[in-house]
Amino acid sequence: MSIQIDRQKLKDGLKEEFGTQYLAENAFAYADDMLEVAEAWINSDEWKNDPEIDTSREARIVLRQHISLKLPQERFQSWFVGHYMWYFIVRKVTVWSVMKIIQQHWNEMAAEKGLPPED
Repeated sequence: MSIQIDRQKLKDGLKEEFGTQYLAENAFAYADDMLEVAEAWINSDEWKNDPEIDTSREARIVLRQHISLKLPQERFQSWFVGHYMWYFIVRKVTVWSVMKIIQQHWNEMAAEKGLPPED
């Protein structure tokens, strides 16, 4: 079964949450690629075969780690921004997005894995 992330809904939420912040456009460009990586992970067998992923919290942690490994954050950084500031922005966008993705799709993911849905 293929789970489709509603990208427009998430992008609208990102614009509402982070639209007025410093480097918002760079963060949105990062979010586009991050959503592709997240959707590919959700539709892969990687998380289904991991026995440690049996709650939405564990799924969020593993998805954040997967995104950090797969997506080079420096590619979206402006040349005049310090690394610490850019990583702070990227982390906020990633944590918020992953939380929303897992909240929206955990019951489908749990059903695929044979786990009970969370309330």
